[in-house]
Amino acid sequence: MGKTLSVPVPAPVEIQIILSAEREAKKNNSFTLRNAGIIDCPKRLPLMTNLKHVDLSYNRIYELPFEIGKLIKMRELNVSHNLLVMLPDSIGSCVLLKKLLARHNNLEAIPDPVGQLQRLEVADFSENNIKEIPPALGSCASLQFLSVASNRVEEAPPELGQLMALKELSLAWNSIPSLPSEWGGMVSLEKFDVRGNPIDAIPGPLLTDTMVDHLYTDDTPVHPHVRQQPG
Repeated sequence: MGKTLSVPVPAPVEIQIILSAEREAKKNNSFTLRNAGIIDCPKRLPLMTNLKHVDLSYNRIYELPFEIGKLIKMRELNVSHNLLVMLPDSIGSCVLLKKLLARHNNLEAIPDPVGQLQRLEVADFSENNIKEIPPALGSCASLQFLSVASNRVEEAPPELGQLMALKELSLAWNSIPSLPSEWGGMVSLEKFDVRGNPIDAIPGPLLTDTMVDHLYTDDTPVHPHVRQQPG
């Protein structure tokens, strides 16, 4: 009888890409799987607890596992341009997170536990289906950049006025009719974008108590004559 030859069967391309990303992650604690066409978060990702940077952007992922909260050393998470409907509450356990990018998904809400991220500096939730900005976000003491542009937000919570480190805030293209005077507490604010909202006045403290020098009001009732509200 002749010998039986064993011909190795190549792994699917998706598996090869994931395995390659895992090998690189072991070298530099950075997991990058950008524009790979995947629909599920890699199952072993939450087990790589030394990761500092995770980039899953430009895929078709519709859900992140609750176990993502095990990545307690993670500094940056980029899940922009996916199909996510929600972020797991366990994101609040990633206490070293500095940058959270979730732009262009199908998110319907920002989970309250994001407010536990005391080191968070950059948060981008633009181009989603978010209806409400959680007041808990006002507890992110280190936040410097926040965008909730191009969503379905109808109310601006006064608690965001506690963001004393915030330098740039974009609420453009929502349905917010008014702004709270408490936002004058954003004493470091420099750029403020409210384009495309039905806002007819800017609270006085936002103009006098902050450092705003770039105010974008196009396509709002207030744009022709930026006037202040009393107080």
